[in-house]
Amino acid sequence: MNNSFLLFAIKCTCIVYFAACTRIENLTDIRSATPLITKGTWKIVMSGKNNAGQAASIADYKLVFGSNGVVKALRNGTETSGNWSEDNFAKRITLNFGMTDPTLQKLNDYWTIRDIANLEVNLQNNHSSSMEDLKLLHFN
Repeated sequence: MNNSFLLFAIKCTCIVYFAACTRIENLTDIRSATPLITKGTWKIVMSGKNNAGQAASIADYKLVFGSNGVVKALRNGTETSGNWSEDNFAKRITLNFGMTDPTLQKLNDYWTIRDIANLEVNLQNNHSSSMEDLKLLHFN
């Protein structure tokens, strides 16, 4: 009886140690942005060190994410199509609009998902030198 309690205590200690040292909550708290962003139209708000002029021009666009991996950028009655995907394990969204529109090229990259709320998705680009933030706000 005493040995089984000792074995139980050792197992509990190992689980607590593993959870504390490996940040297991990050592995178990996977929330997908896909069910949210594939509903409706999204306004773009971009901020960062080197993109003040581009942030204003990107704000003119609205995004529509299709469940088929196609994303449409709408601006003044024109539509530009691109591709998007979400990697739930890496917690990132990839956008690719190609090289046809210089303003939308700024979005071509991997965007780390920082926060998902009911009507807002906050993303961050750690790959560029300007550490840009991208906020998607539900438009309609």
